[in-house]
Amino acid sequence: MDDTAAIHFASQKGHLEVVRELLASGASVKAKNRKGFTALHFAAQNSHLDLVKYLVRRGVDITTKTNAGQTALHVAENDDVRAFLKECEQSLKKGVELPSEKKDDSVAEKADDGKVSGEARKDGVDAEQGEKRKSEEIGAGTRPPEVKKAKVSLSHLENDMEEEDEADD
Repeated sequence: MDDTAAIHFASQKGHLEVVRELLASGASVKAKNRKGFTALHFAAQNSHLDLVKYLVRRGVDITTKTNAGQTALHVAENDDVRAFLKECEQSLKKGVELPSEKKDDSVAEKADDGKVSGEARKDGVDAEQGEKRKSEEIGAGTRPPEVKKAKVSLSHLENDMEEEDEADD
């Protein structure tokens, strides 16, 4: 085994939904195998444009180099993937921020001028996220699990309630 994580395999095969699930579970877009390949390198090398775009939106560093000094642009096999990565690279050179799916920046990122503070481990899990998960596993038997509440906008119901109040008057 060459320290290739699940996110690398999923990216290599173009499994966008699997990559989404892995990232939601704490996998890191910064994870590298022993040759220095990231999920972006694998997606670009195997011509998975949708996955490349998704990883860029997730904030992956497109300038990350392998141990051989290659970026995802260097290993890209497909003209569309190359064109997209060149466009992203030119945007970075011009100082234009790449599109991102991040809804909120963490305090650590803001304090570090946008640089991500967590380090990626070889297994593809963000170190900070992994520590949080370990502490949750240790305390799992001593406290009930946290209930996640769905965030749903109910603003459209306000008008209905106002109309009902007016009808009652």
